[in-house]
Amino acid sequence: MESFSYPIELSAGDGGRFESLRALVDDASSYSVVPATILASLGVEPQWTGLFTTADGSRHEMPLAEVRIRVDGQERTTICVFGSPESVPTLGSYALAGLAMEADPANRRLTAATLFLP
Repeated sequence: MESFSYPIELSAGDGGRFESLRALVDDASSYSVVPATILASLGVEPQWTGLFTTADGSRHEMPLAEVRIRVDGQERTTICVFGSPESVPTLGSYALAGLAMEADPANRRLTAATLFLP
């Protein structure tokens, strides 16, 4: 998939303020990633850790937390990885699925996903 950035908003989920940022849409990434400094400024604290494999094959244990995300007026709770200070904010597949959205890279936008039942 050709990547593109998209505006999102994040909050600690406690009724606090939302932070606006542009995130790289990456449906190959399991979870969204945001620099830890941004999450800390919102009052988000790590809740657990997960072991992740990066594109180069290396493995890293990373902190995670649940946050509120708002995209195109839709608001949900999602899982977010605490990235390094130089991490590019990334919107991952878990958040996209929770928002019932999918990437339309040709038009550089998110669209309503086709949902299926068994």
